[in-house]
Amino acid sequence: MMIHIYISMNIKKTKIEFKEIESVKVFKYFDRHHTYEFGDIEIVIIKGLTLRIGKTYYVDKVRDTILNLIK
Repeated sequence: MMIHIYISMNIKKTKIEFKEIESVKVFKYFDRHHTYEFGDIEIVIIKGLTLRIGKTYYVDKVRDTILNLIK
């Protein structure tokens, strides 16, 4: 059974298999005195493609969920 993640960016939807995901990076937004719980997520695929998803809440939880599903 193949498990996919679907990423919707405006009109275009991208389907990625979990086994193709190489790494997931998190970039939190911050200002002078505070680091926020939202930010950008960057997904690197084995083929060399990089997808950057912006303005995502709870980026650490999203990253951990994706990495747990990969294992």
